[in-house]
Amino acid sequence: MEREVVVGGSRLDFRMRHRGRPLLVEVKAAVFVEGRRALFPDCPTVRGTRHVGELTAARRRGEDAALVFVVHREDADSLAPWGAVDPEFTRALRTAHRNGVRVLAYTCRVTPEGCTLARRIPVEID
Repeated sequence: MEREVVVGGSRLDFRMRHRGRPLLVEVKAAVFVEGRRALFPDCPTVRGTRHVGELTAARRRGEDAALVFVVHREDADSLAPWGAVDPEFTRALRTAHRNGVRVLAYTCRVTPEGCTLARRIPVEID
C-alpha cells in the first residue's frame, strides 16, 4: 500500500492492491447529519471535486478506483451529496459513479479511546 499517491494534478490517499489489481482510494470525512442522512460536503470543495475527477479519469483508463466516505457519527442511515452546498462536487460524484468508481460510506464510533468503523451505509447518488 502506498499513501499520498500523486495522480494527475492531485494527491490521492492510497494506492493498494485489491484482488490482485491496483486500486486507487480517496477517503472523505463527513460530519453533517440531517435527519438520519449524512451530507457531504458541508462547504464547497474544489479540491474534493478534483480528487473525484482524478478517480474518474483513472477508471476511464481501466484502473480500479474507490471513494470512501467516513461519517464521524453513528446516527446516519445513508449518505448523499449535498448539491445545494456544492453542485460541482455532486456532478463529479455522479459522473464518477456512472464510470464505475466504487462509492462507499461507513459510520464510525468515536470514543475517547479512538475511532472505529461501525457499519456500512448506502450512498444515495442519483
